[in-house]
Amino acid sequence: MSQRIFALVDATAFYASCEQVFSATLRHCPVVVATNNDGCIAALNAAAKGVGLQRGMPLFQCRTMLERHQVEVFSSNYPLYASMSERMAALLAPFSLQPLERYSIDESFADISHVPVEGLADYGHAIRETILRATGLPVTVGIAATKVLCKVSLRIIKQRPEVRGVLSLVSMSSEELDAMLMQISAEDLWGIGPRSGKKLLEAGIVTAKAFRDASPTWVRQILHVTGRRVQLELQGVSCLPLEPIPAPKQQLATARSFGRLVADLPTLESAVATYTAMTAVRLRRQGSQARQLTVFLHPVRSPPHDGSRRQSASSVMATQVLPVPTASTPDLLAVALALLRGLYRPGSAYRKAGVWLKDITPQAVIQPDLFNAFNEDRAQRNRRLMHAIDTINEQWGPDTIFFGIQGIPAQRRWHMRQARRSARCTTRWEELLVVYAR
Repeated sequence: MSQRIFALVDATAFYASCEQVFSATLRHCPVVVATNNDGCIAALNAAAKGVGLQRGMPLFQCRTMLERHQVEVFSSNYPLYASMSERMAALLAPFSLQPLERYSIDESFADISHVPVEGLADYGHAIRETILRATGLPVTVGIAATKVLCKVSLRIIKQRPEVRGVLSLVSMSSEELDAMLMQISAEDLWGIGPRSGKKLLEAGIVTAKAFRDASPTWVRQILHVTGRRVQLELQGVSCLPLEPIPAPKQQLATARSFGRLVADLPTLESAVATYTAMTAVRLRRQGSQARQLTVFLHPVRSPPHDGSRRQSASSVMATQVLPVPTASTPDLLAVALALLRGLYRPGSAYRKAGVWLKDITPQAVIQPDLFNAFNEDRAQRNRRLMHAIDTINEQWGPDTIFFGIQGIPAQRRWHMRQARRSARCTTRWEELLVVYAR
């Protein structure tokens, strides 16, 4: 059996790169993308890092630095980023023997076991050039015999600009690989979380090489099977196969901070209904249904008399267990809105709301109840209705069809602040990029 070889393709500074693609004036500028409601820096490119900016910095605290260095600031444009991610994956797919594993919005694993070892670097550059030419997105390509080593390869690429964004560890000598693993901290390895990293440091295991060479018995005892798999992957033994179809999530939630404080019940109902509908779509996409629904609100205390800023109060939440699991938006809306009305207090102002679905099971599994609350005919009608609505919204765009309680999209006053959002030029006809020829 031939050796399995993986390629991990990672878009460089993905959010910032997406913004740069559609504006030539940004090509060499420092660019940052803000979190929801334009609060903090969520992503930034190398030029922005070069002037001293960091992910997580509140925008109001670094306003002087942004102005001094003429940094371009954008609100998060999630429809654009999702669309560009889909394009990148579609271009990468033909290079892979198996369906891709979409690890995140900007990373995908591909199976390139069919490529001769001596041609791996050229194949990686072909991937990189194809994506750059078709989308304008710069990517790096880490190639190795295991997924953990692919992650190691990407870290080395950042330290070695001479490799031009592509590095294969497959043909490296053991001495070269040892030298690279010596440069990487054990706690920074993919699959080693903060708690495991702390245990490694306490044991004197500082580098990735030291962890690779540690006693397998000790690793299994201290870090259990997960840590042992990471160790084997570092040794070149593939334990983590591609996962083209992600495992269904056991919990799903949608929560947003409002663009302004919300005090009236109808506006809260619109927000919670929209979050419920969004979460229900995700539930159906993974072929699941939920039996437990939680609604939570984050109120704010009234401002003190000295005029200082409002302070957050403790969040409030309510949960209901459904008699029968469902993925039907109308059924989930009825429960969510009833819970919301029980939580709402007139005179209170709220800064955030969310919906949380738990006790998730496959749609194909239905356990009838003792009191015959489940009706097969009604369930079939609901499934057909939801399928029709989902199909229309996928083809014509979100909110082509929506439930009245959600409110008209353009009039949803609770939407998060996006004062600096760029055009959604890959998903909205009315915002399509226009190029004028002279």
